[in-house]
Amino acid sequence: MIIYRIYQTDTLTTMYADGYGESYDVLPDGAELVESPPLEDALDSVRQRRNALLFSCDWTQLPDAPLTTSQKGAWRAYRKSLRDMMATLAWNQSTWPTPPDDSMENSPILDG
Repeated sequence: MIIYRIYQTDTLTTMYADGYGESYDVLPDGAELVESPPLEDALDSVRQRRNALLFSCDWTQLPDAPLTTSQKGAWRAYRKSLRDMMATLAWNQSTWPTPPDDSMENSPILDG
C-alpha cells in the first residue's frame, strides 16, 4: 500500500492519505511512504510565504513609518520570528508567527 505524506504549508502540518482519499493519523504498518510534495518543495513553499510576509511589512521598519516606537518594536520582533522560523521549523509543532497588527491599516502597500 502506498501512503502519501502531504505537507500542508499553510498550517505547517502533515497528513497521511492513500490514493483513494482515505486519511490516516499515523503511517500504517508496512506502507510505502511517498512525500507529496517532496520535502524540499514544501520547504521552498514555506520560504516563499515567509519572504512574502517579510516583504509585506518592510515598511514598518522605515524611519518615517507612521508607527510608535513600541509598535515598531513589536513588528521588529515579528519579523525576527519570521526570519528565524526556518531554523526551528518542526512540522505539526510549529505555527506561523502572528503579526502584531493583523489589519495592517497603515500599510502603504495596501493603501497603494
